[in-house]
Amino acid sequence: MDDVPRILVADDEVKICSLLKKLLEREGYDVTTVNDGGSALKEMLRRKPDLLISDIQMPGMDGLELSRRARSLDSDLPVVLITGYASMETAVQALREGVSDYITKPFSIAELKGVVGRILENRALAAENRRLMVELKVANQQLTQHRRRLTVRLKGAEDGLDSANRELKQRLGEMEVIHEISQMIATVFDETELLTLATQLIRDKVGVSAAAALMLEGAGTEFTGRGVRGLAGGLTDGDRIPHSDGIAGHALLDRRPVLVPDASRDPRLSPEELATFGSGSLLAVPVVSKESVLGVLMVSRETTREALGDAERDLLGLIGMDLAVALDNVRLFKENEQTYIEILAMLVESMEARDLYLRRHSERVMMKARVVAKALNLSPFEQEILETGARLHDIGKVGIPDDILKKPGRLTDEEMDEMRSHPVIGDRIVQPHGKLKLAKPIIRHHHEHWDGGGYPDGLAGEEIPLHAQIVTIVDAFDALTSDRSYRGAMSREKALSIIENDKGTHFGPLPTEVFLEIERERIVRHGKAEPVEDEVT
Repeated sequence: MDDVPRILVADDEVKICSLLKKLLEREGYDVTTVNDGGSALKEMLRRKPDLLISDIQMPGMDGLELSRRARSLDSDLPVVLITGYASMETAVQALREGVSDYITKPFSIAELKGVVGRILENRALAAENRRLMVELKVANQQLTQHRRRLTVRLKGAEDGLDSANRELKQRLGEMEVIHEISQMIATVFDETELLTLATQLIRDKVGVSAAAALMLEGAGTEFTGRGVRGLAGGLTDGDRIPHSDGIAGHALLDRRPVLVPDASRDPRLSPEELATFGSGSLLAVPVVSKESVLGVLMVSRETTREALGDAERDLLGLIGMDLAVALDNVRLFKENEQTYIEILAMLVESMEARDLYLRRHSERVMMKARVVAKALNLSPFEQEILETGARLHDIGKVGIPDDILKKPGRLTDEEMDEMRSHPVIGDRIVQPHGKLKLAKPIIRHHHEHWDGGGYPDGLAGEEIPLHAQIVTIVDAFDALTSDRSYRGAMSREKALSIIENDKGTHFGPLPTEVFLEIERERIVRHGKAEPVEDEVT
């Protein structure tokens, strides 16, 4: 039973407790139920749970207070709140206080299973990540201790031990290289950036002519070249390479480094490897994570230099282990980040769904921003950042009272000031890490004006990020062509005329020209100037 996840359910309704216990035990979980917050805390001390599910409204101690006290006992404990009258303020407060998710009554069995399964899986992944980080820390400490021992031995060596000194210096240098590389790659949370940095560091620090990461992707039937450095031709980033009997294939199957001192004389090389990495010395090192192979590090050294040997094989073997841990961390970070983005997007959708005039607004802004980004030839990564920022650009409105958001008439000066605070609120809500760190400027600056007359920071001209300029335009266009409580929707022609008139004052000139061209082509394509349903591209 130790491997079975333990779930503690707290709800003052006995029927709800009984239902949750039956549903969750059917999924193979070990479930304990209590009917108040005090009993839940006592049960936590008696038997540490892996997940707490609590009703948000209970006599004596409500779900939020129970969550705070439970997390003071176990800071890593995930908490799911159940509520029968979810409000945006409750959701924001719950997320700020560390609650993992919340479920609204009545809930479906599928929703309950999905939330519980995802949270427990993330908890297991986080625990495994912490274990790996502890192992890495211990390994680094051992390396540091080893370096200190080598330094002591080096200082105490006599003049007659020149050869021993040279070996000690070499080992010390190797340890320093491993330590430096492991520290640098541990701070990167984008897989492409990580592999590019790793191969560049290997080339610079290990002294090889070329380096590339051949990664297993998709079904794992092919390698994909990543972080290719120093190759004159034959392989570039993104190239697909089939599995073969070459040394990369041997390293993949044997899960240990393969050293080739002279590539021109080793029959194990495939013709593709010989053509790509040359006839010097080669080394293939598997990158293994949790008993699975993620890919192979390939390095080569030209014939005019000393051939790669056992020292480089051992050194790259340790670097491959560190790289595997770093890749696991990156992938776990990506999963957790996407989960957080989806929660924020659901908050935006929930806020917009409650207002007849805002429904699907952020979705339409995201779709139009995507079209403009493609027309501007932004990279796929830049397009992804833009779509994330456009999707969440109004997240700060969850902190604006409904009586202001839905007010049918003109806002007072005080109400307008509060409404204009939503970009700053949104900037504070999103985490400053990974993809969201790059999307934060869109959320904060999508109401800045080209002439400096916008808010919240009064940026002007090129001070405004290009992504934010794009969202400013499509956000305004969608507002103009949508019904509002105080006016009907404008025709597309009239809205485009307003945007064109404000080009260079309200809107950035370049993205405005592109947007106007796209929308006018769409009007011609549909044969009318009235608003039509946006095309999903």
